Amino acid sequence: MSAVASKNTVALASNKKAARSSNIEILRLLAILAIIADHFIGQSGILETTKFTNMLFYYAGSSLSRVACSVFVIISAWFLVDGKFKIHRVIHTWLTIFTYAIPLGIFCILKGLAGRDIIAASLLPIERSPMWFASAYMIVVLISPMFNMLINEAPRRISRWIIFVLLVILSLYTTVTSKNGYMTNDVWAMILIYLLTGYIKRYHQGTIDSKAKKHPVLIFLGIFFIAWFPIVFFRTLADFNSTSRLYILRLLSEYTDSYRAQFHSIPNIIMAFSLFFVFKNLKVKSSKIINKMAGTTLGIYCFHQIPVWYGYLWSDICKAPMHAENLHGTMRAVYTVLTIIALWLIGTIIELVRAKICNLVIEDRVIYKRLCNRIDNLILEDGKDDSVNSKKNLTDVKVFSLTFVCIGVLFAVSKLISIEHYWLMPIRANVNLIEDKTISLVLSENLQKTDANEVTGKVTVSNSGSAIDSLSSGKYPIYLGVSIVDENNNEVERDYIHVPIMPSGILLEGDSAEVELNLSDRIDEFTMEGYKIRLELVQEGIGWFEGTAIYFELN
Repeated sequence: MSAVASKNTVALASNKKAARSSNIEILRLLAILAIIADHFIGQSGILETTKFTNMLFYYAGSSLSRVACSVFVIISAWFLVDGKFKIHRVIHTWLTIFTYAIPLGIFCILKGLAGRDIIAASLLPIERSPMWFASAYMIVVLISPMFNMLINEAPRRISRWIIFVLLVILSLYTTVTSKNGYMTNDVWAMILIYLLTGYIKRYHQGTIDSKAKKHPVLIFLGIFFIAWFPIVFFRTLADFNSTSRLYILRLLSEYTDSYRAQFHSIPNIIMAFSLFFVFKNLKVKSSKIINKMAGTTLGIYCFHQIPVWYGYLWSDICKAPMHAENLHGTMRAVYTVLTIIALWLIGTIIELVRAKICNLVIEDRVIYKRLCNRIDNLILEDGKDDSVNSKKNLTDVKVFSLTFVCIGVLFAVSKLISIEHYWLMPIRANVNLIEDKTISLVLSENLQKTDANEVTGKVTVSNSGSAIDSLSSGKYPIYLGVSIVDENNNEVERDYIHVPIMPSGILLEGDSAEVELNLSDRIDEFTMEGYKIRLELVQEGIGWFEGTAIYFELN
């Protein structure tokens, strides 16, 4: 009887241990809401700039998406750094992207919003993937066993020195200069945050907890607010007065936007870690509903940010342009908040259904789990029993080779689809027009520089080739590119501004479209330096129509 009771006690203790707190899961939910808010406000045109308070509201709502990205990396690193590598995490991430990108891509192809090359982009887990954050995250998880060894097994001085170097060349450089520096790929920022999280957990977790022993939530919340509010306030102040010629306002806009957008900047890192420790120290009971909803964040991210889809989502489903025209002040703010919450709830429901189907078809299958276990064992194998288990090792080599070949086939299929797309498809506005010479465009300009250091006027774009439908829309829209060059035509600022030419309608052969230009940002500075404005057609995501360039002398 005592043995049975003891057994039941152990089982009960095990069950209690398995029920995890929901504090970190609440943080995940808030992080995805911050990401939706930034994307909707920044991409839909709903931002209202007529009053300072209105602008402050929208800038506050769109200020935390990159902090949220850092938070997701911190959460993953906190649990992965001393855990076992699981290839399932990588495959699950890719499957989630794939199962959103393919149906949404097909829908956009049928609607004429994208070309068939989107299918090729959706096939590959990392290269050409439509979701930048998920791609970078998969790379970091794949390399995480090395990072874990560095944190847990290497001498402390080694990991400390590597983190110090990355902090200097990534975080400190960006924070001081507001520029990205040499290591511009976001993977490096994720690697820094991963290593910093592991180092803090291993060597400083106890110190941090003891320093904030009495009121940890309030202390870390205060640190977050001190870092966050000045960025939002001064960014709003600078951009609201964007017509001012004060150099300090221009600097404020540049730096505050950099701190908001670069998730390896020091203010961003401070905000992300302070938020993480706020929720880590919260006393929240386990909630199955919260935990289940928190597991849908990746799907929600994919649902509203597949590149070829989100423009249609904002304009045709959410009707943001229409509401931006008709709603103002409090009513527009209410519409914005309700839309963000609705997108989150709808995305949650869709992801729960998608995950259920994907589990039944793939992830709960025995063959899938066996394959994942084989790959995990292959990566974590230390080689001590190679002579004894030679047959097993041979099987592992076969699994490795098969995986390698499958990835190679994915690359090949993706390339074939791209070739078919560019060579065989009929000519349309969203196809690579630069490689197809049947369409040519000629620019003429009529600009003038005003006494207020502005360049205004109209630029005429004439079509001397085949008729083009919706010139400045679709997957590869053609814009009027404005660049800044020096007296020798060397580029000073290539992407000064890109202006749509004709978002809808047909530009017939021999017809022209006029583009209104009103350039004021840093024109006085460019004039003093003796720079020129270059006007040139550019096809977004493809390249420049170099034969169309014309120049405007600022002096």
